[in-house]
Amino acid sequence: MKAKYILLYVLLLLPYLFSSTPRWKINLKIKVNGIYEIKEISCLIKGEYHLITEWEGVIEKDNSDFLLYHGNEKIIKWRGKEIILNLKDSSKKIIDLSKHSPPKLKVNYLLRENNSVNLDFNFSSIFIPGIKEKRKLLMPRSAQNEFLNPKIKYNKNIIEGTNHIRFKNKEIYNEKFMRIYSWKWKKTEMVCKKNNILPFKNFHSVIVQLEIKPLSKL
Repeated sequence: MKAKYILLYVLLLLPYLFSSTPRWKINLKIKVNGIYEIKEISCLIKGEYHLITEWEGVIEKDNSDFLLYHGNEKIIKWRGKEIILNLKDSSKKIIDLSKHSPPKLKVNYLLRENNSVNLDFNFSSIFIPGIKEKRKLLMPRSAQNEFLNPKIKYNKNIIEGTNHIRFKNKEIYNEKFMRIYSWKWKKTEMVCKKNNILPFKNFHSVIVQLEIKPLSKL
C-alpha cells in the first residue's frame, strides 16, 4: 500500500515538474496538545488529547496571486482520554478518545496582501463523547480563518504566540523555505443548565511547521 501511495503521488507531481509556470510543493506539519474540563450537575469531565498531522499540496503562480491545489492529509498521531468523575459516589469512567474520529484538517486558500502571503486553515470541531447533549470542542485555526467564520471569534482567545501563518512573497523563491509558528489558546464559557451556571474550559497549544520547495525553475 505504501509503494502504491508513493507512486500515485509521483504521478500527480509529474505535470508540475515539466511546466514553465512557477510551482511549489507545500508541506504542513501540525502538532496540537489540548485539555478541557466541563462541570456538569452530577459529574466532572476532564479530557486531554494529542494530535500530529501532515498535509501536502501544490502552490501555483497565477499572475500576481497564488493558487493552492489541495493534497493529502496523513494522521501521524491521535490519542487522548476523557475521565468522567461522578460527583455523588466518586466513581470514574474513562473514554479512549483514539477510538473516536480525529478532527479533520481543511487547508482553504492562500491570500496575498501587498508583499505578504497568508495561509488559511482550520480543524473541524469534535463532539465531546461524555456529554449526552451534543457539545463541540473548538479546535485550532489560522488567523485568516476568521474572515470565513466571523462568528467564532477564535483569535481573541490566543494567550501566547500568533496564529498568523504568513510569509513574504519573495521568501519562497529561495531553494527552500521553512518556518515554525506556535500559539496557545484558552477559553472559558459559562453554560446555563437547569438554573445552574456551569464552566466549560478549553485549552490547546499548537505548533505549525511550514515548508515550501520549488517544483519548477523559478
